[in-house]
Amino acid sequence: MAIAFETIPKEIVSKSSVYDYKVPLASLVEKINEEGAVIVTRNNRYYGIVDRKALGKRRNLTVSQNLPVGRLAVKTAVVHSGTSINSAIKEFNSSAASALPYMENNRVKGMLKRSNILKTILSLHMLSDKKVSEAMSSPILVIEESEDVRRAKELMDQYKVKKLPVASEKGEIYGVLRYSDILRFGMKGASRSSKSSKGTISMSGTSAGEIASHDFRTVDADSNLESALRDFINNKNSTMIATRKGKPVGILTISNLFELASKEISTNNYDVMLSGLDEYTKEYESDILNEMDRIAEKIDKFSGIKVSYIHLNVKRMKSRGYELRAMIGLTNKGITTVHVEDFNLYKTLQKLEKIAYSKIKNQKELIITNRERD
Repeated sequence: MAIAFETIPKEIVSKSSVYDYKVPLASLVEKINEEGAVIVTRNNRYYGIVDRKALGKRRNLTVSQNLPVGRLAVKTAVVHSGTSINSAIKEFNSSAASALPYMENNRVKGMLKRSNILKTILSLHMLSDKKVSEAMSSPILVIEESEDVRRAKELMDQYKVKKLPVASEKGEIYGVLRYSDILRFGMKGASRSSKSSKGTISMSGTSAGEIASHDFRTVDADSNLESALRDFINNKNSTMIATRKGKPVGILTISNLFELASKEISTNNYDVMLSGLDEYTKEYESDILNEMDRIAEKIDKFSGIKVSYIHLNVKRMKSRGYELRAMIGLTNKGITTVHVEDFNLYKTLQKLEKIAYSKIKNQKELIITNRERD
């Protein structure tokens, strides 16, 4: 699985649709569902991502037709040419986003979609020895098709889920109700409502069965997880109902897959300490931590050398950009210090990685040379 330490291939970065913060969300719902996500800017700077999951976080059932898309934007970590596949997997797991902005020189150049990283997980066979039951959410919560949507929302809020299987009167699986289904239905109603109703619509009185999706798929809980992953990719779905002897026993989602994959690669035995972050650099904390992971991953590939801790001090300077001072503690090999400066934060981090790697590589070669002399 060493290839997962490598950086993200630019070939899997997709083009992105970019919209200003003030654009009405109602006009973009179909676009978001079509592309999976859109990027939001404010004052021509990256502001956040709005994807299907962000739509699902909308907690009220009354939707304003003039609600700006920026109100639902979620600020995620960004990825760039130096981001490792492992770091991207971890970020998708922690953020639950459908896409991450791909940046070059502080400008958005595209999106890294969750679906493309799923294909990478499959190609690396990261989950080939796992069963569906090891990843699925269980026990399962089911709602009857005749239940009111408002009741479905209450259950979703109470149990903190975004999807509910919908059962028929005979107890058979009828469909799947997603939080985004509720919002999308409300948006369509809002667009048809009269001016006198102020562009809003209440969803009380609508049954779960009326707006439940019927394009769900099932998977055997004891089957190989990699087969389910391939099914997710080929059929472009995000939820499957796991069954055992024909009865529902759990729900398998893409988020479940990322959670398990993230656990599989979370083998770090080192501490990362950040200092000096100000109000501006604090928002890039996740990006900085990802870069520290990447540095540690590269160093740990040297036999006999392991990172025990990284202490990084970040200083933003008005005239010279950024100053980074790192202390990298190596198990039984002392401490390596690195001091770099640059105008761009990402370039400074990449310079730090290059110098740290070079220093420790030279240290490794020096140790080998001394041993040969002895």
